[in-house]
Amino acid sequence: MADSIHDLLRFINWRIPDPGPPWLIDIVDKETKTKLAVSALQLEKDILNAQNAAIDRQIQALKGGKG
Repeated sequence: MADSIHDLLRFINWRIPDPGPPWLIDIVDKETKTKLAVSALQLEKDILNAQNAAIDRQIQALKGGKG
């Protein structure tokens, strides 16, 4: 059981792929490419923040604290 706890609490490490299919780069202007890149980075940041908050909650739960 102890070995499986780590697997249960482990997050899947993945990255947000480049915004859109490769052919999209050829048909959109620089401003749109920038907006797509910023949007993809913001999504990744939001996901990482959520994972960080979940890790903090798990640590507190394992320590038996509230917070």
